[in-house]
Amino acid sequence: MNEIENQLNEYINNKIYNYGFLIKGQWGSGKSYFVKEFIKKNNNDSKVFFNISLNGLTSIEDIDIKLVEEMIKNIKNNKIHEVKLKDITKQVNFKNILGIINKDYPNVILNSILDLVTDSINKENVILVFDDLERCKIKYDELLAYINSYIEIQEMKVILIANEDEIHNDEYERIKEKSIGHSIEFIPNIKENYSIFINNIKDNNLKKIMLNNSENLIIELEKQKYSNMRTLQFIIDKFVNLYNIVLKDSDFIDDDVNEVILCYIVFSSIMYKKGQKMYDWKDVEYGYISRDEKYSYDSFRYGFKFIDNYIYNGIIEQEKILEILKKYKDSTLPKDNPYTILKNNYWELEDKDIYEYINNIKELLKIGTYKSGNILDILVLLLKIQNIGYILDINEFMELFKEIINRDFENNILEFNNSFVSFIDTDENVREQYFIESEKLRNYITDLRFKTFNTYINDGSFSKLCVSVDSNINYNFINDNGFFCNVEIENLIKKLLDNKNTTLELMNFKYFCDKLFNSTIYMGNMEKEIECINKIIIELEKVDIKDNINRKNAIKCIIDNLKKNIESKD
Repeated sequence: MNEIENQLNEYINNKIYNYGFLIKGQWGSGKSYFVKEFIKKNNNDSKVFFNISLNGLTSIEDIDIKLVEEMIKNIKNNKIHEVKLKDITKQVNFKNILGIINKDYPNVILNSILDLVTDSINKENVILVFDDLERCKIKYDELLAYINSYIEIQEMKVILIANEDEIHNDEYERIKEKSIGHSIEFIPNIKENYSIFINNIKDNNLKKIMLNNSENLIIELEKQKYSNMRTLQFIIDKFVNLYNIVLKDSDFIDDDVNEVILCYIVFSSIMYKKGQKMYDWKDVEYGYISRDEKYSYDSFRYGFKFIDNYIYNGIIEQEKILEILKKYKDSTLPKDNPYTILKNNYWELEDKDIYEYINNIKELLKIGTYKSGNILDILVLLLKIQNIGYILDINEFMELFKEIINRDFENNILEFNNSFVSFIDTDENVREQYFIESEKLRNYITDLRFKTFNTYINDGSFSKLCVSVDSNINYNFINDNGFFCNVEIENLIKKLLDNKNTTLELMNFKYFCDKLFNSTIYMGNMEKEIECINKIIIELEKVDIKDNINRKNAIKCIIDNLKKNIESKD
């Protein structure tokens, strides 16, 4: 910014310049703020600045009114001489009598004040600043002619501020050179402005977090080629708000968590400001995501669904966020972990060291140090290392992965569905093999889930089946894969017809169907689903219950419910 200041000082202090000085830049870049700060520094006994916004003005008279308002401000501040009524009346002469006759008296007075003031001060010391040039509604030939009159006739210095990218006008391009002799691009100093913003934060711990992570924030902004100062302020406000509501009194105040949160707030905020839609997370809560189908190096970000919900929808669910951060923290591996070391440095290591780290990973898998949320990241790393020539038994690792999946599934802490991976520095061979191996693991988990559903059915515990669909993971899982076509349908029918089953359990099955069919996206294997549902209906309709009214009504409710819902899916 010193370069622009130096050029402005040279312009306003040198008598030889007889042209306008244009400062151009993107909306939100901070150019207007910069000029206001420049005015504060230089608005002294020898210089008087009249700063006028052209935003929305439709006539030259509108500009004159703004100009007089600025003059009045300076009269109050003793910058220029007070204008008295008797002096104004002297300015109303025969030449503008016609204006009075035509009921244009206010403009006569306005022009009188304007002429008097500009005649009563040293014009060499007056600098006119016209901001928001691109938002003015006056024709550009008329506007620039007006501005040029101050430059050439009044011999005053004029600074203009504009976002020229928004001026789509051939006339402007043709005539601007008559008025504007020098223009300079305003490119904000992100680092400098970031420091200014966070210096206003009173919470010392929060200020420390913001300072410690300033480099990552600036790198992300530069990577996105985004220097909008309003967006920078937006980012800071969002993080400060999230900190005060969620993080301040929590266990997640360390730099590692805050770093990844702040980095993704930056990315999500830029996407939001650029008008891009929110990422479709589905049932995934966090992990590596890419908005680029080519999975290029720069496209990957580690993100959180709750941050997108916050940026795009203003939603902050404190308890849920803390729960997600705990899961994230539990699945995050320390920097001295063999996987982390190998991932970050394998291209620098000797062969023997690489094989040693691979064996260390294998041993940690066996003793359960790694969790299901780490599996896919480890798989990508192993495939990358295998692809460059190292000999690995991927099948051996796949068996170890399944053991971890079993353990976490039984303990209800399976994080596999929340795992996204980064394909940074991977070629097509690695990606193809990854999708093959990861699909095997997903199928394995599918079998585990339906095995559990079949256990509930076999026990006649439709209440547990009903509760299971309340889980987001199970709900989305069933929606994607279908339900009836994947469970043991004959056993399900048998349990529905079992006289040992209570009326309550039958109604629980009805409630389960309600929850399932109420989903508008329930389309997994729908053709097979309807076939299986029709089997259930046929068998239930054969039942003739005479001695239990409630049981008979429960069966009828199930039949009616199934018929109604398959009709809605046809």
